[in-house]
This record gives sequence, C-alpha cells and structure tokens, in this order.
Amino acid sequence: LSLVAFKSAPELLLTLAFKGINLSVKYGNNSGSVIPYATYGLILRIIGDVDKGYKFIKLASNLSEQLNTKETKARICLTVNAVVRHMKEHIRETIPAFKEGYQAGLETGDLEFAAYCAHMEFYHSYWAGMELVELEKGIANCSDIIAQLNQKSVLEYHKLLHQIVINLINQTENPYTLVSEYYNSEEILQNS
Repeated sequence: LSLVAFKSAPELLLTLAFKGINLSVKYGNNSGSVIPYATYGLILRIIGDVDKGYKFIKLASNLSEQLNTKETKARICLTVNAVVRHMKEHIRETIPAFKEGYQAGLETGDLEFAAYCAHMEFYHSYWAGMELVELEKGIANCSDIIAQLNQKSVLEYHKLLHQIVINLINQTENPYTLVSEYYNSEEILQNS
C-alpha cells in the first residue's frame, strides 16, 4: 500500500507507517516491519529531518539484512537509496545497492521495484558524474530491460533521463527542449 499511497494519497503514508511501527513495537519486529521503518525514514526526510530519517532507513536496511527479507529487498533498496542515503553518504555508494535491488526484484517477481531500481542506478550514475557517452549506452540497454518488464510509468521516467543525456552529449541548440525519438515532452503534456 505504501507505493499506492505515495502516488495517490500521500497523507495516508504517515498513517500506514505509524500503524506498522506501532504493531512492531507491540509484537516485535518481523519482515513486515521493514517497510514501515523505511517509509517513516522517507517521511522524516521529506519534512526536513534528514538525520532522523537516515537513522530509520538504516534501521530498515539493517533489519532487512538481519531477517533476510528477500521479498521486500527491491522496495527497501529503492526507498533507502533513492530518497535518504545520498544525503548522508556519497551518491556513488548507492549505485551497487540499486543493482542488488534490481536482482532481488527479478528473483521475487517484484518487477515494478526491479524496474525502479534499474532506473535509479542510472539516475544516480548521472548525478555521480558518470561519463555521458558511457551513461547513454547503459541507459539505452536499461530502457530495453524496463520495457521487457512492462513497467510503463518507470519507462517514462527513464526515457526522460535518456533524453536529457542525449541533449547534453549532442550539445543541442536548445538543451531544454525534450523532444526526440527517446522522449517527447510535448506529446506527454498533450496526453496528460
């Protein structure tokens, strides 16, 4: 429910996190505790308490490792590394975790989060300063993978990143124009 709440009713995210944490405090930690801790870390980061948010995502990550919660590994990898960790550690440190999350998502059938992890590997590589031509090749390969996983919304984010990198490589006259074979912002706006 966390992802659905995050996308459609963010005000419910806090309720879900608190309910999960309260159940964990009352009955003890289990594999179901990992997502609420990570979600609460995300919320703390959003409201500006990066230090406490980081502590909660570390708790979620450590608990996930301790309990070997393979079924939620892709989700935890995404939440921990995409939202909070890069604010306390160098962004390059997150990239191997996205690879692990992608693999775990494939192994457990969590294709949505596998796709998000695959995308975030290249998104963070971009911000970490990866050489653009090499990055573009990786993004192109990853686009095919995300398409095969049939994750259309993730693919749209990924195509946008691809277009930005293409614009930077080609040093286009207007690098803010996001229209080509990879991504067409005008088309996206018309269909919204």
